[in-house]
Amino acid sequence: MNATSAPRSIRASSLLLALTLSVVTMSAVHAQGAQPEAQVTAQPDIIDLEFNQARRQFVWTDAIGRLWLGNVRESDCMFSPRNGKGVLVDRDALTIAQTLTIPINGPEWVHTADGAKIAYTKLLPNSSPTRGNARLALATELAPGQWSTEYLSPELARNGPYASKDEDDAHPRISYAAANGTRMWREIDDPSTEEAIPLAQNGQRSVRWVEGERALIYVAPVNGLNQVHRYDVDSKQLTQLTFDDGAKDLKSVPWMWRAPEFGGEHLFFTIADYRELRVYRQLPDAQGQLAWTVIFSTRIPPWMKIMSPEPFVYEGRSYVYFVSSVGSDTYASMIWLSNIDASAPSTVKLVDNTVKRQRSDPEVFFCADGAYLYYNRADQASVPAQQEGVWRVFTGLAPGR
Repeated sequence: MNATSAPRSIRASSLLLALTLSVVTMSAVHAQGAQPEAQVTAQPDIIDLEFNQARRQFVWTDAIGRLWLGNVRESDCMFSPRNGKGVLVDRDALTIAQTLTIPINGPEWVHTADGAKIAYTKLLPNSSPTRGNARLALATELAPGQWSTEYLSPELARNGPYASKDEDDAHPRISYAAANGTRMWREIDDPSTEEAIPLAQNGQRSVRWVEGERALIYVAPVNGLNQVHRYDVDSKQLTQLTFDDGAKDLKSVPWMWRAPEFGGEHLFFTIADYRELRVYRQLPDAQGQLAWTVIFSTRIPPWMKIMSPEPFVYEGRSYVYFVSSVGSDTYASMIWLSNIDASAPSTVKLVDNTVKRQRSDPEVFFCADGAYLYYNRADQASVPAQQEGVWRVFTGLAPGR
């Protein structure tokens, strides 16, 4: 399927972008603001965890393929038990080492009308960890601490689900990859809805869902340059959203969310040329028609690359966190936090490179005293590299501030 023809107002956004960039204040990058790191757990195989804020839990797979739930204590937001092994959900999920080999994604929370479930990748019984033996699976809680697991379409080789996050969703969805790398989507409970995602590239890092909409956002090449697209899975309409310069999301993915400071409007961001965060909003063009326009932009130093960016909302304001690499792409040694406020721009380095470590896969969690980022830390200078468990850093965002 080809992208739908862009209306005149959207085609004009490239011109409007140039005008907007001239008035958007480039966010100041601050070396100050670095916070002390704190180790949450030394458990080396808690990698690519995902939190559920409402349940105060996180889900992960260990080094031998067991799917676990851990708890986050209300008193101090530390893990309970410390090793993350609170409830055993499944013994036959893929290990993180296997997911990095395939590669695919770790387990994901799915919000449904029946409560939270877990989508993940599970191997066929007594099989080797290959794309052909990987299957989508779903875990459902029957009672506190008791879970059932099932394959989704066990006859189909599929892996790496990314779930929609809409609360009480009657038709929750996942995007994922077929064995040949084709990016696809389906409703959790209806295999007949499965469809290849148009223009999504094989081996694409992930295809994410738009908050509050049955739509996907991702990049696809246009004249050799990655641009952001939105795909409505019901109308089958594919729309190109960006037309400006810069290769989009070469080591990351775009995100679209509802921003409370803009009355709940949808915004999205992309990373251009590895190092520039651009945030877009629909604004009237010269003819009064809506066009996606850059409203905020910030850059990190040119010898770094932005990876793992993700938005979150706290106290009615939107923020984006990300890691940056120094040297090789795998040495993601710094953690940053940016607002999206062009009137008072701020991009702060929360964790600097004083202690030279690889830091990866940050996730936000809200505690009584404010917002924290939890992430993996590894010593890549060791042979072999030493996983140092999960660490956290305070964002500086506290209640009422």
